[in-house]
Amino acid sequence: MKSGFEKNYFIYSPLKMNYLESDTRGLYIDKKLIKSWYNVENQNQIIKEYQINNLFADYVILDTDNTILAVIEAKKYSRSARDGQFQALDYAQILETKQGYRPFIFLSNGKEIYFYNSIKNESPRLIKSFHTIQDLRKLKELQKMQVKPTSIKINTDISWRHYQQEAIKRVAEWIEAGKREFLLVMATWTWKTRTSMWLIDVMLKSNQVQKVLFLTDRTALRDQAFDDWFWVYFKSTPKSKIETWNTDENARLYSATYQTMINYLDKFSSGFFDLIIIDEVHRSIYWEWKVILEHFDCYKVWLTATPLKFVDRSTYNAFWCDDENPTYYYWYDEAVKEWFLVPYKVLIARTKFQIQWIKGFELPKEILEQLKKEWKDPEEYNFEWTEIWNKIDNKDTNRAIVKEFMEQSYKLEDWLPWKTIIFAMNQKHAENIQTTFEELYPNLNNFSVVITSSVEKNDELLRDFKKLKTEKKFRVAISVDMLDTWVDVPELVNLVFARKVFSESKFWQMVGRWTRLCPWVFWKAKDKEDFLIIDFALNFDETHTFKEPNINTLWLNQRYYESKIELLKLFENRSDKKWFEKTKKEIISMIKSLKENDEIINKKDLIKSILEENIFDNIALNPYEELYKLTPVMRYYDTESLEEIRFLVKWENLKISILKEENIDKLRDSLASDINALNSNNHLQAVETKKDFLKQCLKKDFWDDIDISKIEQIQKELSSIIKYKKINEKDIVISDLKDEVIERRRIQYGDWKQMESDKYWKVFVDQIEYFAKSSKALQKIKNDEILNKEDLEELDKLFKQSEYNITVTNLRRTLHRPTIDFVSFIKFALWKTTLPNFEEEVSKVFESYLNENNFSSNQIRFLQIVKSVLITKKHITVEDFYSDTFEKSFGMWAFERLFKQKEQEKVMELVEKFSL
Repeated sequence: MKSGFEKNYFIYSPLKMNYLESDTRGLYIDKKLIKSWYNVENQNQIIKEYQINNLFADYVILDTDNTILAVIEAKKYSRSARDGQFQALDYAQILETKQGYRPFIFLSNGKEIYFYNSIKNESPRLIKSFHTIQDLRKLKELQKMQVKPTSIKINTDISWRHYQQEAIKRVAEWIEAGKREFLLVMATWTWKTRTSMWLIDVMLKSNQVQKVLFLTDRTALRDQAFDDWFWVYFKSTPKSKIETWNTDENARLYSATYQTMINYLDKFSSGFFDLIIIDEVHRSIYWEWKVILEHFDCYKVWLTATPLKFVDRSTYNAFWCDDENPTYYYWYDEAVKEWFLVPYKVLIARTKFQIQWIKGFELPKEILEQLKKEWKDPEEYNFEWTEIWNKIDNKDTNRAIVKEFMEQSYKLEDWLPWKTIIFAMNQKHAENIQTTFEELYPNLNNFSVVITSSVEKNDELLRDFKKLKTEKKFRVAISVDMLDTWVDVPELVNLVFARKVFSESKFWQMVGRWTRLCPWVFWKAKDKEDFLIIDFALNFDETHTFKEPNINTLWLNQRYYESKIELLKLFENRSDKKWFEKTKKEIISMIKSLKENDEIINKKDLIKSILEENIFDNIALNPYEELYKLTPVMRYYDTESLEEIRFLVKWENLKISILKEENIDKLRDSLASDINALNSNNHLQAVETKKDFLKQCLKKDFWDDIDISKIEQIQKELSSIIKYKKINEKDIVISDLKDEVIERRRIQYGDWKQMESDKYWKVFVDQIEYFAKSSKALQKIKNDEILNKEDLEELDKLFKQSEYNITVTNLRRTLHRPTIDFVSFIKFALWKTTLPNFEEEVSKVFESYLNENNFSSNQIRFLQIVKSVLITKKHITVEDFYSDTFEKSFGMWAFERLFKQKEQEKVMELVEKFSL
């Protein structure tokens, strides 16, 4: 079901009505109440003109005990609905003295409805429909039981990472400050959904909410929220999956897709939900999502992994955030530093032809002979690297890429690459890469598999790719678009770009999917420490950042619009008033058809000037320059399909060429080819009816006197059916020229060095080797046996004999491992275990400390800076708390302001653990 978001932004029809207040009630407010399931004639529900002392409220809504749940103050249509705010507040305060609680307030002028919860000191807020009696009762009961959400202790079964706790504390603090919309920007795999579960837990326990909706844009994500999250963390809480209108109204937790909610939106009142969690979406919320968000009057939290600079301004505006200042932000770099995500390494590799191109005269002899027979110039067949696989399929280029991957990739103990995704240019390219694998490695049966939306049973193939752990089958998935953004394969350690990605936002989403931690991914129980990106398409530059494609290509919609402007200019120069006015109307019609979004709103003054035709009557303005300024937003023009626009653009270009008296042979041949392809599908009814006209268009004499009128006729007759033309695959030049990788550059993301040991550590290892001959305790450690109290005492005495003063404190200083115990150092020296690096150790201690206490968001952030300084400097003192590092974030004397005396002492105890 579609709603008001389709309203044309530029066509205004303001109503000028001088209705009396009584007219407004009868014509508008009563109808809106009926739509919210009120019986306006039933005085057990609603009383009109209700007397309160010497005053009269326009409407009151009654509870079952005849107490008043809400007051409605009406104003006539021409007045502001908020004019009655303080009048209604007087009614509510008088009623509060009589019945013990203050009723809610609605303000309406028939056009708008405002909800005013004056007991919470909230400002009136615009809502789409009246809350139902059930909604009002729910809010009334919740307000009786509510406690501050910041007082609820963290449930560490759900959320234990510091940034999750800080994010939720930030939301809780803003709720207490009266805010209702929140934007959490968190990197892929930093557990956004788990963070939202903790938020739900806090909001339920503090009685801020009763009904929660988890909203997604995919059925799979809806089911995951319901099955993997609700059932795990809220086992006894009633829950329901919204798939049809038959929804369990007694549930507390709901999951749904936005598509379903759009279809059944009118079935839900504005106050049905108390909290909506909106999961990651890759659409502007000024479109479909805006309708849902505006319909419901509740707390709203949007979770996104979109990097900060790609979150559009409309999203910030919708959640009342300043530009690039969301409610909470935790991005990839931070997560990598703290070892919640893995970094990546990049190998840039390019073949000879990718660097030097393929020259036409270097094509195989048989191809040159064929070109000669067709009177084609080989120089016209010089192929840039972006055209390889698109216009030319050079088999040895595929071989070079596959060989490079097999040599450089991360491998298992069988020396074959482990889980890998290769992104190909198109379906044919993907199939050719798989054929190359089979040709080069015939002994590896089904080692690679093409998984695209065009392949049958692609879901089964993807399932096999994810689940097969040790087999040689399905190690490599070759895809075009299906595995770009939402697939979860933690074991993936190789990502290969054999294609150029033209969207930076999409590129980082593609990379972000594979940053997830994964234990025991390699042999000998080795964890995933990073993953390798092999980039054959120059998506990266030397600073490991995305390299913008060097293209200035206009969208088809934009090219269509600009062709109209070019024609307008030509008709004016020829003083052809008839065609000038017709073309101008077409341009204005295109602009009028645009639907509201953030970019278009920014151009509203220019659009108004064009629509009112001011640009054509103002000698200070160049009308064509003004029209060209709208080209960027014309990509949103969608009145015709892309196939129609592609067809229309060709004909517009033909008009331009005719008016400029240019050679039209190439355009004519291309257009005749389109018409012939359409004629080839004449078995279709839509095409059959145009059969005679199509034949006429293919005759030579038709083109001998082609003019603008004929072209207009063709556009009118054929543009709506051009989608039925029979598609002929482009002729791709097949070659097998010798190619090889001739350029390799490695890019390291970050500095991930291990701590070095010194001579003291070597002495310790030598001492273990010496004592192991006679020590029962050391023999037990070697044999992985459990130590008892006597064994520990023996070890203590043993190493005290050493002239090198081997103690746990000195070992901690040596390897800078401030909390590791003595036995762990011995096991590490004997290769029985590994030690966490310093960052992991510090993080573990701080996470434990945060989980044991109920800190505010600013306290959590302060402690995170303490942790960062500690990791960087390897020590910290109380003087550091008064340095610029802390004062820039919190102001002067932050330590005293944020922490009470006992809390300060505990913080100092914490950091002293690391003072080695």
